[in-house]
Amino acid sequence: MMRTRPFSLLILVFASLAAGPQAWATTLLTSGEPVPFGLPSATDRPILLNGRIGYAIYVPPGAQRLTIRYDMLTPAQTMQVLVRYGADIGLSGLGNTVKDYVLRELPGLAVQELVIHPQSSPPLRSGTYFIAFYLINSPYLVDGRITATVEGGTTAPTRTVAISTFEQGLDGWTRRGDDTAQLLWIASGGSPGGFLRHEELGGATLDSVIAPAKFLGNLGALQGPRFELDFKQLAGPLVQFPVEIRITGAGTVYSWQGSNPLQPPDGLPYPLPQTYPPLIDPPTNPPEFPPDNRWWHYVAPLQASLWTRLSGEARFSQVLANVQRVEVLTDLVVTAEAEALDNFALVAEGDGPPLVVLAGNTGFSAGPDGWSRNFGVAELAGATTGDRDSTFRWVGFEGNPDGYLRVNDAGGANRDYAVVPERFLGDFRQIPNPQIEFDYYHYSQNGATLPVEVRLVSADAVFAWTGAVPARMWTHYAAPLAENNWRRVSGSGSFAAALANVKRLEISMDQAEGPEWNGLDNFWVLTASTTPAPPALSANPQSLAFTAVARGANPVAQSIGVTAMGGGSALSFTLASSANWLKVASNNGTTPRSLSLAPDITGLAVGTYLGNVTVTPLGGDLGPQTVTVSLTVTARPGGIPRIFSGGVIHAANGRTQLSPGALGTIYGENFGPATPVVAAFVPNTTILPTRVQGVRVLVEETYGALIGEAPLLYVSGNQINFQLPYECFGRAEVLIVVDAHGALSDPQAVQVISSAPGIFTWGAGRAVAVNQDGSVNAAENPAGRASALTVYLTGQGVITPSLSSGAAATSRPLVRCPLPTKAWIGGAVAPLQFVGMAPGLVGVLQVNLIVPQGAPEGETQLLFNIDGWTSNFAGVTIR
Repeated sequence: MMRTRPFSLLILVFASLAAGPQAWATTLLTSGEPVPFGLPSATDRPILLNGRIGYAIYVPPGAQRLTIRYDMLTPAQTMQVLVRYGADIGLSGLGNTVKDYVLRELPGLAVQELVIHPQSSPPLRSGTYFIAFYLINSPYLVDGRITATVEGGTTAPTRTVAISTFEQGLDGWTRRGDDTAQLLWIASGGSPGGFLRHEELGGATLDSVIAPAKFLGNLGALQGPRFELDFKQLAGPLVQFPVEIRITGAGTVYSWQGSNPLQPPDGLPYPLPQTYPPLIDPPTNPPEFPPDNRWWHYVAPLQASLWTRLSGEARFSQVLANVQRVEVLTDLVVTAEAEALDNFALVAEGDGPPLVVLAGNTGFSAGPDGWSRNFGVAELAGATTGDRDSTFRWVGFEGNPDGYLRVNDAGGANRDYAVVPERFLGDFRQIPNPQIEFDYYHYSQNGATLPVEVRLVSADAVFAWTGAVPARMWTHYAAPLAENNWRRVSGSGSFAAALANVKRLEISMDQAEGPEWNGLDNFWVLTASTTPAPPALSANPQSLAFTAVARGANPVAQSIGVTAMGGGSALSFTLASSANWLKVASNNGTTPRSLSLAPDITGLAVGTYLGNVTVTPLGGDLGPQTVTVSLTVTARPGGIPRIFSGGVIHAANGRTQLSPGALGTIYGENFGPATPVVAAFVPNTTILPTRVQGVRVLVEETYGALIGEAPLLYVSGNQINFQLPYECFGRAEVLIVVDAHGALSDPQAVQVISSAPGIFTWGAGRAVAVNQDGSVNAAENPAGRASALTVYLTGQGVITPSLSSGAAATSRPLVRCPLPTKAWIGGAVAPLQFVGMAPGLVGVLQVNLIVPQGAPEGETQLLFNIDGWTSNFAGVTIR
């Protein structure tokens, strides 16, 4: 279907959805990784959800078992999960589904599995299996998780045939479309580094960016080719069209469509803004939405079944044999917009000529930059495998400076390594005197015992470089890629041959016995005679947190490392403390230097004390560095915080979905004080604090960037009640991290939806509701029919006028919930009088309703639906 500019295209889209299967690309699942999804209701006719709203899993040769698991969160009355080999699910002329296997939803079962093996009917085969959903009768939105797990088999190795990273410029990319549009190269802020930016003012011509010649030619000669790219919208209204790639050859154009770059991971499109009347042209000035800050990664396999012919007569294989143009559409809305493209790559299976490695770096200021951990069996001899329970994450702050990579080692027998991304692999011979440099930080109870190690893996040999044992400070390492600096670990190939085709680089992240964590920052590949960056003073960590028992011993001293980054030159500095309780071992020094800081708690009462240490370089134009220091004096020392698995839930309904502004609860251990603390408003305000006795809740992007700190209502050793910040609007998922006196828990992922209504309950599931006479609704205080009833919830989503996170709702003006809201008492529709935030409270929704005449007498159930999302059931008593 050719994409056109007029907004009336929505009529065609709706018509095609009603007609059945689509040729859109599905979401490819990773074996063993659950993916959450949401499905619409199906009340008037069955709905087949396939194509771009469906999923697929690749089964490699030799696989012995495929397990497809469906976890129900909100069940449908009648639904089927359909599976088919080699082609997407369809409908026959008689309306029957065309599938090979079916997994039926059975009432009362929360988890169901379909197992396909060589003895199944049909038997398991190598290739792609497609997964779709068939909703036959479901009055409510359906939530769940789909997990496909492949056991056995081998996956072919892959290689990058061509890539544009945009680190040095536009790399030969051009544009076509409106004369007013422009193509720009931006040197920073990409995924990471530079990126391509396309801007246009909303003209009638379809805009696209065109790939250079290295992506053209006979792509059909490649084994299993695919395009990969990173994409995001930078400015403009809500995206209306999916990301699209087009290839042209033999007078024919084919199109591949991915998902909308602002949609949640379940693949369902966002609804159009309410200000857009249905099926007509949009207003002249549509509302602006904040641009999403994340890069979305797309994989477009060059398989005929996933591409749609837009024009011409040639078969897909004929076009692939001589691709004459590759373009990425950058026209995702009908008005002015700006999009970004990065890391466009042509990838194929099998071995080929190694990439030429160029000098470059990754500073981890914007994300993990393609790095990974060595968990999972690699199809490469000599590659290591780390511990299953260790974790790998990008931290967007407190690096050297800014963000860094962090591996939390669980203390198992296998040794963890960080794995270098593919662009630093291949042929190093174009770099004179190549050298690897990076910064490293270690933390454990007793300190590191093993030196830092870099492993270089080639087809015929494995070599290792050994550095110094790391310390609890950022330390700079330099590993020249010269044979006399490396020892042979295995194999017989020469070091020169290995350097001509490096297949894997690993940096050890496991330096001690038992639990630990290690950080990596500022990785460089460069010529040994060059410096990676201008000299700069660095003091790390950038913050220190001490805890102590009142009238007890002083806390153990901690150290900050003062280094000269980049140029390698030593810098002299002075050190000054702003707090009289903070003692500094020395007030001057020369880099690199580790300095000890020790609080003296003599005479200090229970409470939190703040100070800072300023490190000032002597001479030159370099600015000072400040390390913030906090001291929390409590009745007992705090522990390392840990969030229980599935321990972040909705405060009212107990589900694992939250909406911006909703109240939530975190369960775990070692959070806060032994005596629970109910948070009070910040003095002289009606705003909740974000730090209570040294405890904070950090809300982060899925890639680690900090969104904000959550307002707190209650803190104890094993429970925290908080409000999800309104700043989470537009995210499909966020990470929750508990910071207890500077110690960070591992993150817990939480799904974010537009509205997550939950009724507060007490006793045996009774609604927190107040009758018209002011009494609490209970068995002995029923509400009369036609009387008013006030019910309290949380998780309404959008409010107007807006409130700051943690701010109590006002009474003048009243803060309302504009989303469509319905209520039922005993199945009878209850008229609504007011839907808005309870004045004086934080995150609490107040709904005033009238008890309908049709409500049954006695104990019955109350239910709400806001913006299509249903609440929990809660009991009320009617007379």
